[in-house]
Amino acid sequence: MGVVLFTFPIKEGKLDAYKQWGIELSKRTEEIVEFNQRYGITRHASWLSQMSGGSCGIVLLEGPGAETLNQKMAESEHQFDRWFQEWIDETIDISLVTFPQSSIESNHEEAFVNHLKIDLDGMSDDIASALVDHLSGNE
Repeated sequence: MGVVLFTFPIKEGKLDAYKQWGIELSKRTEEIVEFNQRYGITRHASWLSQMSGGSCGIVLLEGPGAETLNQKMAESEHQFDRWFQEWIDETIDISLVTFPQSSIESNHEEAFVNHLKIDLDGMSDDIASALVDHLSGNE
Protein backbone atom coordinates (compact mmCIF):
# COMPACT_ATOMS: atom_id res chain seq x y z
CA MET A 1 0.00 0.00 0.00
CA GLY A 2 1.31 3.45 -0.88
CA VAL A 3 1.55 6.23 1.67
CA VAL A 4 2.23 9.84 0.76
CA LEU A 5 2.47 12.75 3.18
CA PHE A 6 2.92 16.22 1.73
CA THR A 7 2.66 19.87 2.64
CA PHE A 8 1.55 22.87 0.67
CA PRO A 9 1.53 26.60 1.36
CA ILE A 10 -1.77 28.43 1.13
CA LYS A 11 -1.44 31.54 -1.03
CA GLU A 12 -1.37 34.83 0.84
CA GLY A 13 -4.89 36.18 1.22
CA LYS A 14 -6.49 32.81 0.33
CA LEU A 15 -6.96 31.29 3.80
CA ASP A 16 -10.68 32.18 3.89
CA ALA A 17 -11.16 30.66 0.41
CA TYR A 18 -9.34 27.53 1.59
CA LYS A 19 -11.60 27.24 4.65
CA GLN A 20 -14.71 27.86 2.51
CA TRP A 21 -13.59 25.09 0.17
CA GLY A 22 -13.39 22.75 3.18
CA ILE A 23 -16.99 23.59 4.06
CA GLU A 24 -18.07 22.97 0.46
CA LEU A 25 -16.14 19.71 0.35
CA SER A 26 -17.89 18.46 3.50
CA LYS A 27 -21.19 18.78 1.62
CA ARG A 28 -19.96 16.60 -1.28
CA THR A 29 -19.28 13.33 0.57
CA GLU A 30 -20.57 11.06 -2.20
CA GLU A 31 -18.24 12.70 -4.70
CA ILE A 32 -15.31 12.42 -2.29
CA VAL A 33 -15.96 8.71 -1.77
CA GLU A 34 -16.15 8.20 -5.54
CA PHE A 35 -12.97 10.27 -6.04
CA ASN A 36 -11.04 8.18 -3.52
CA GLN A 37 -12.34 4.92 -5.02
CA ARG A 38 -11.53 6.06 -8.55
CA TYR A 39 -7.92 6.77 -7.59
CA GLY A 40 -7.33 3.89 -5.17
CA ILE A 41 -7.17 6.03 -2.03
CA THR A 42 -8.22 4.23 1.16
CA ARG A 43 -7.44 7.11 3.53
CA HIS A 44 -7.39 10.80 2.69
CA ALA A 45 -6.76 13.07 5.68
CA SER A 46 -5.70 16.70 5.92
CA TRP A 47 -4.79 19.28 8.52
CA LEU A 48 -4.41 23.06 8.49
CA SER A 49 -1.28 24.44 10.16
CA GLN A 50 -0.22 27.97 11.02
CA MET A 51 3.50 28.36 10.40
CA SER A 52 5.77 31.37 10.87
CA GLY A 53 5.69 31.97 7.10
CA GLY A 54 1.90 31.66 6.80
CA SER A 55 -0.72 28.94 6.59
CA CYS A 56 -0.10 25.53 5.10
CA GLY A 57 -1.95 22.31 4.61
CA ILE A 58 -0.72 18.82 5.43
CA VAL A 59 -2.21 15.89 3.52
CA LEU A 60 -1.90 12.17 4.16
CA LEU A 61 -2.89 9.76 1.38
CA GLU A 62 -2.96 5.99 1.76
CA GLY A 63 -3.82 3.30 -0.73
CA PRO A 64 -2.51 1.73 -3.89
CA GLY A 65 -3.13 4.97 -5.81
CA ALA A 66 -1.56 7.37 -3.30
CA GLU A 67 1.69 7.84 -5.19
CA THR A 68 0.04 8.56 -8.55
CA LEU A 69 -3.00 10.58 -7.44
CA ASN A 70 -1.67 14.04 -8.24
CA GLN A 71 -0.46 13.13 -11.72
CA LYS A 72 -3.63 11.26 -12.65
CA MET A 73 -5.90 13.97 -11.26
CA ALA A 74 -4.05 16.64 -13.26
CA GLU A 75 -4.79 14.67 -16.44
CA SER A 76 -8.44 13.95 -15.58
CA GLU A 77 -11.43 15.50 -17.33
CA HIS A 78 -13.88 14.32 -14.63
CA GLN A 79 -16.07 17.23 -13.46
CA PHE A 80 -15.28 16.80 -9.75
CA ASP A 81 -11.56 16.50 -10.46
CA ARG A 82 -11.63 19.72 -12.53
CA TRP A 83 -13.44 21.52 -9.69
CA PHE A 84 -10.87 20.17 -7.22
CA GLN A 85 -7.96 21.23 -9.49
CA GLU A 86 -9.41 24.73 -9.94
CA TRP A 87 -9.57 25.08 -6.17
CA ILE A 88 -5.94 23.94 -5.88
CA ASP A 89 -4.86 26.45 -8.53
CA GLU A 90 -6.74 29.25 -6.74
CA THR A 91 -5.57 28.64 -3.17
CA ILE A 92 -2.25 26.75 -3.21
CA ASP A 93 1.18 27.77 -4.44
CA ILE A 94 1.72 24.49 -6.31
CA SER A 95 5.34 25.38 -7.12
CA LEU A 96 6.17 24.94 -3.43
CA VAL A 97 4.37 21.62 -2.82
CA THR A 98 6.77 19.06 -1.39
CA PHE A 99 6.47 15.29 -1.46
CA PRO A 100 8.80 13.79 1.18
CA GLN A 101 9.86 10.23 0.43
CA SER A 102 11.85 9.07 3.44
CA SER A 103 11.31 7.78 6.94
CA ILE A 104 9.31 9.34 9.72
CA GLU A 105 10.89 10.01 13.10
CA SER A 106 9.21 11.14 16.29
CA ASN A 107 9.92 11.82 19.94
CA HIS A 108 6.18 12.20 20.71
CA GLU A 109 6.63 15.97 21.04
CA GLU A 110 7.40 16.62 17.40
CA ALA A 111 7.13 14.50 14.30
CA PHE A 112 9.62 14.94 11.50
CA VAL A 113 9.04 13.81 7.92
CA ASN A 114 12.12 14.84 5.96
CA HIS A 115 12.07 18.63 6.32
CA LEU A 116 8.48 18.79 7.57
CA LYS A 117 8.13 19.38 11.29
CA ILE A 118 4.70 18.82 12.82
CA ASP A 119 4.27 20.47 16.22
CA LEU A 120 2.25 17.99 18.22
CA ASP A 121 1.79 20.41 21.12
CA GLY A 122 -1.28 21.99 19.54
CA MET A 123 -3.06 18.63 19.18
CA SER A 124 -4.81 16.59 21.81
CA ASP A 125 -2.65 13.80 23.23
CA ASP A 126 -4.84 11.15 21.61
CA ILE A 127 -4.65 12.71 18.15
CA ALA A 128 -0.92 13.42 18.42
CA SER A 129 -0.16 9.86 19.55
CA ALA A 130 -2.36 8.36 16.85
CA LEU A 131 -0.73 10.52 14.17
CA VAL A 132 2.80 9.64 15.30
CA ASP A 133 1.96 5.95 15.65
CA HIS A 134 0.27 5.89 12.26
CA LEU A 135 3.03 7.73 10.47
CA SER A 136 5.63 5.55 12.17
CA GLY A 137 3.81 2.33 11.30
CA ASN A 138 3.20 1.48 14.96
CA GLU A 139 -0.59 1.16 14.79
